[in-house]
Formats: sequence, C-alpha cells, structure tokens
Amino acid sequence: MLILAMSLVVANAASSKWRGYGQTVLATAVSMPVTYGLGEALTGTSNQLVQGMLPSVLTGILVPSAVSVGMSSKLADAYGYTLDGSRAFGQTLGLNVGLYAGGTALGISTQSWEDKLLYGAVSALLLPIPSWIAMQTEDTSASAMVIPTTSGDWMFNASFSHRF
Repeated sequence: MLILAMSLVVANAASSKWRGYGQTVLATAVSMPVTYGLGEALTGTSNQLVQGMLPSVLTGILVPSAVSVGMSSKLADAYGYTLDGSRAFGQTLGLNVGLYAGGTALGISTQSWEDKLLYGAVSALLLPIPSWIAMQTEDTSASAMVIPTTSGDWMFNASFSHRF
C-alpha cells in the first residue's frame, strides 16, 4: 500500500491519478449490480450444480475486472500515462479470483444485500489498484508483486522509482 500511496502522490500527476482512481472505483462499483444480475440469470439457466455455477463464477470474475481495467486504460490515455492493459488485466483477474475465493470462504452470499454491498465495495476499491500501479508517468514508475511460494508462504516484491 505504501508503494501505491507513493506512486499516486509523487510529482504533478497526483491530482489526476487520484481523480482517475476515483473514477475507476466508481465505474467498477456501478458494474457490480450488473454482475450480480447477470450471474443470477446465467445460474438459473441450468439445473446441474457445476454448469449452473460456472457462468456465475466467470461473470463475477470477468465483468468487474474488465470494467476496472477498461476504465483505467481509457483514463490513462486521457491523462497521458502509459499502461500495458493486458498485463494489468491479468493482475486484476488474479486479484479478483482471490477476492472471489476469499468471499466464498468467508461465507459471503449474493442472496444477502449486506453481503452484496460489502463485496461490491471491497471489489470496487481494490480492483483498480493493479492498473493504477502499473501506469507509468514520465518520471515515475512503481510495481508490486505478491505470489505464493511452494512452502505455503507469500512473497512480496515492490519497487518504486522517481527521477527528479
């Protein structure tokens, strides 16, 4: 989080990065009700458990990720930043798989409005982060990577550079 904060605050880009991040959070939040509705509609089309769940799971992972990265990419072009959209999309998908699995493990259900709001808010706040970290301004770059190790632990690697 420190890397994210540093990359968003440094140099002249601070105000446009925060504004862009906020716009991406809003777009992702707006996509969540569509995601829930589409997932529920697709689940109702099958009477078998696996086939019924698969479209719902894929919708829950792909739609918010695509909206988040798509909006970030559009704003990166508008603000003059460089963004590798395919790499950011892969990282956002990975993050969303973790959020989805974590929500499922914690018992969050789309049957409860409170759970929908909580999951939607957390997703909207976290899914734009990989895209906005990956954006490169003229003199600033930041990257972060979190991966599981074979021993069951997590490895965290982050870098930040700014040329004055």
